[in-house]
Amino acid sequence: MASAIGGAVGGFKKMKEGRELAEQGQEGIDNFSFDELTNPYEDLQISTAGAEMQAEEAARVSSTIMQAGRAGGTRGIAATAGRVQAQNNTVNRGIAAGLDEQQKAIDQATAQDETRIRAMQETRQSNELAGYGNMVDVGRDMRQSGMGDLVAVGGAIDNIGMAALTGGLGGKSGLLSAIGKGDKILNGKG
Repeated sequence: MASAIGGAVGGFKKMKEGRELAEQGQEGIDNFSFDELTNPYEDLQISTAGAEMQAEEAARVSSTIMQAGRAGGTRGIAATAGRVQAQNNTVNRGIAAGLDEQQKAIDQATAQDETRIRAMQETRQSNELAGYGNMVDVGRDMRQSGMGDLVAVGGAIDNIGMAALTGGLGGKSGLLSAIGKGDKILNGKG
């Protein structure tokens, strides 16, 4: 009988702990918030320092060439102006190409990091939600196990009661037999 009481206490305890665990898991799911990860490349800007230095150097060279052209008079200026303009155009195209390459590199790094961040968020969040779902499942299983323990205790008590009534506990006759003898005595047949 003591083991039946212990089994019943254990069954109720499992049911209570299982309910609490399932509630904690459900609370975790209900209060789940998605991570906010940032991309360190999204605010990155291209560097114009090199482009500015190239432009200044081109202006200095152009000025020097034009000074030399002035020394040659009108013909010198006319001959030099076209070359200076062509040189400035070449320098400006080089500057634009360099800036464009920087921007492409920044855009590519930003896109790659966005992909990495997205994968990391999905992994973290699915793992966390799976953990909460597992808590709910384990809690429900514990509750069911506790209920099963209570049913087993009820069956054991029922078996003990039947054995006592029918004499299956090692006695010569059970309670039903004793009740039957008492009825016979009362009715004057025993």
